Amino acid sequence: MRWQALLKADAKYTATGTLGAALSSYTRLASERLRGRLLDLAERSGPRTVLLAHDAGLIARYWKVGGRELMTALQQSARRHAARAVAAGPLGGRTRGPRRRWTAGPWRWWTG
Repeated sequence: MRWQALLKADAKYTATGTLGAALSSYTRLASERLRGRLLDLAERSGPRTVLLAHDAGLIARYWKVGGRELMTALQQSARRHAARAVAAGPLGGRTRGPRRRWTAGPWRWWTG
């Protein structure tokens, strides 16, 4: 799809609220590709990877044609990693993590 045609289709969507077939197909394909790239990057980066979606406006805008599926896949991936971390035990498999205590004084600090 040419960029000008994409902008025109998006302007029509803004004006009418109706998503054309070409724009719908394009956004669904784009979100599938983005999902694949993000999940692959997260898998290669490890279980403590954080994805900061600082501008998720396009995901919200095209929620019905791929945005929802993209967010759902990212949430499921995060939950899988969290479940693996919990199964490994506290602090990466150690049987017992460090104990923290509350200390009194002019300032209260967590120590461990």
